[in-house]
Amino acid sequence: MKSTSQLQEINHYQDQDFPVNVYYSDIHSMQPPGRWLRDFHWHDELQFTLVLSGTLTMQVDNLSLPGQAGDLIFVNTSLIHAVTQMSEDGSYASLNFPYRLLAFFPGSRMDQDYVLPYTAGGKFSAFSIHPESEWQKELIGLHKKITDLFLSNQVKGNEYSICIKIASMWNLLISNFHSSGNSTSINLLRQQRLQSILLFIYAHYADDLQLSDLAASANISVGECCRIFQNILHTTPYGYLTNYRIQTSVSLLHRDLPISQIAGLVGYNQVSNYIATFKRIIGYTPAQYRKQQKNESEHTQ
Repeated sequence: MKSTSQLQEINHYQDQDFPVNVYYSDIHSMQPPGRWLRDFHWHDELQFTLVLSGTLTMQVDNLSLPGQAGDLIFVNTSLIHAVTQMSEDGSYASLNFPYRLLAFFPGSRMDQDYVLPYTAGGKFSAFSIHPESEWQKELIGLHKKITDLFLSNQVKGNEYSICIKIASMWNLLISNFHSSGNSTSINLLRQQRLQSILLFIYAHYADDLQLSDLAASANISVGECCRIFQNILHTTPYGYLTNYRIQTSVSLLHRDLPISQIAGLVGYNQVSNYIATFKRIIGYTPAQYRKQQKNESEHTQ
């Protein structure tokens, strides 16, 4: 899934009755297809990312979480995040699952005391786990066992075992969290405001948007809007909007549509402005990009 798709990621599970997935990624691609390098997004699921080789950096809000082979990075539900850097030999496996899986059933004692206080109560947000203490090594070892089952296509018949391992991972995490020394708070209100603006951009990027429109979508001032984008995404609101429009137009160029029409579909009233912006970001004009993609497609057939 590329950055042209909806910013709130909806995970597509191989088995809808077993909502657990492991995404394997290296510097070239991700399997199964999902959010990849520098593709900021959020999802309802909890996420444990195991660094398999090389090094990487996960950005969550204004936190930069570095990881090397053997490290685990936890990201709580509904936090905007992305892997922003990865070495050439880097690879990782992200385990995603809904937090309700840990509750056994809604409203249970487990849900009230051991799940919601940590997922909805803001007790923790995102942090790295290193293979130093015994509980950390055990938690990482459980992730490795789950990853191995997914990467070797041995999930079928092992669903119950995987769920037990996930529950054990969570129990280790919440039992030892205060001793981990990794507690870092994230401004959840700022996250919610950015999510509101990003969803507004996704729905209205083809319109003639002003900075005041983006700020109004989250009921904040223009100044606060700019600060939020700079602090979390390290860009300006207009910079993000422009990049989103151009990336959206990339997928449209694979269709048999006039470039002038594509320009209008992504919010450009002047075709010349669209072409110049596209070339600045992509490195080619839209026509050159379309021709290049067509030639590559013909060579692979």
